[in-house]
Amino acid sequence: MQMGYDSLFGRQELFVAAACVGAHAQGTDGFRQRDVKFLADLFINWTESTLHRGEVVLRNTQIQRYLISLASEGYARQITKKNHPLYRLTRTGLLELLSRVALQPQLGRGARFFFVYYFLKNYRERLVALIAEEGKQFPPALRLEVEATLDIGELLSREVLHTEKELQKLRNRIADAAAASSLTTDLRKKKVEFSEIVRTVQREYPYELNSQKPLSELIGSIPEEARGWELEIGNRKRIEDMWEPEQKLLECYKAEIEALQKKNYC
Repeated sequence: MQMGYDSLFGRQELFVAAACVGAHAQGTDGFRQRDVKFLADLFINWTESTLHRGEVVLRNTQIQRYLISLASEGYARQITKKNHPLYRLTRTGLLELLSRVALQPQLGRGARFFFVYYFLKNYRERLVALIAEEGKQFPPALRLEVEATLDIGELLSREVLHTEKELQKLRNRIADAAAASSLTTDLRKKKVEFSEIVRTVQREYPYELNSQKPLSELIGSIPEEARGWELEIGNRKRIEDMWEPEQKLLECYKAEIEALQKKNYC
């Protein structure tokens, strides 16, 4: 969807999309902006329990722009022209919004993923019925598309796959940082000139942003007395203090999703 969201609203679109579907389901005569706003706030409240009250705030103007955009793209119909218009989602709009809820990976953002799981698992039959109601016919091809979007097994499998890919990237980063630290230690013991050490590490274990700023340029931009520490000790500390704890969290997250797979399909 091509919209100029600010970054906060973009991060919360999952809940706004789900709220639009929920408001559509509740309002037989249509739903208003305030209905979407309330449900989005409610869904955020369910998942952001560690935040202070009011820390994540969706503005009415953001919701209104979202609804106007849905209508302009054919995903919703504005069915009154009053100051507080009523909307209804089209069949295409229901499918689009459910895709936005179901198909975006929520890597490591546990509460958000488990909200998606809850939403699709518990409202699946009602969601299928809503889509069927928005039109005179419900052809088999469309039913298959709907069922694929709402497939809990696929949802869980996708998240496991995405999480495993992220874990592998993290393991590679940890391995490269450990190897770069060890290589630096070995070369320093051999009294190799520090500029040559940097070139060797850059060649053997380039960091992810090396194409934007080569390691030699990055190291050269910090105080001379800290350069050796960054390559040797700093690499080890980044592993210990950031990446290994993150790896453990992702492993626990993956294990929880796999437990849900067993619960649902054993």
